[in-house]
Amino acid sequence: MLDNFNWILFVFLSLSLAEFAIQIVISELSQWIRGVVALTTPYHSKLQVLSLIPFWHRLLGKWWLIATPLLLLFNTHKLMAHMLSCPYCTGFHLAWIANLLILGMPLLYALLLAPITLVFVAGLDKLHSY
Repeated sequence: MLDNFNWILFVFLSLSLAEFAIQIVISELSQWIRGVVALTTPYHSKLQVLSLIPFWHRLLGKWWLIATPLLLLFNTHKLMAHMLSCPYCTGFHLAWIANLLILGMPLLYALLLAPITLVFVAGLDKLHSY
């Protein structure tokens, strides 16, 4: 799967992704961008209503299934809002995507090795808090 050079690359990639995940959560630029696209937490109340099935059922009646793509879109938006406010969640998702695309790992290996980045996120988060 990985030889010695790739393990070193994996560790450096994990470390850099951990720092990147922390910066995504705490930087002022990311706060501004999340505010512009309404990805701030607590989640916007009007968008919260749009992500609920009862709202679409009352609005469209028996044709509420037409709104399924919109439900998927708004619930994905809500998931992104919660994920981007947590450095651990962001680090995990960045790590498995990078393992898959940059290191060329199979999906199962990428998902199984992604939590190693969480150790680096925890350590770097402690360093940032001092």
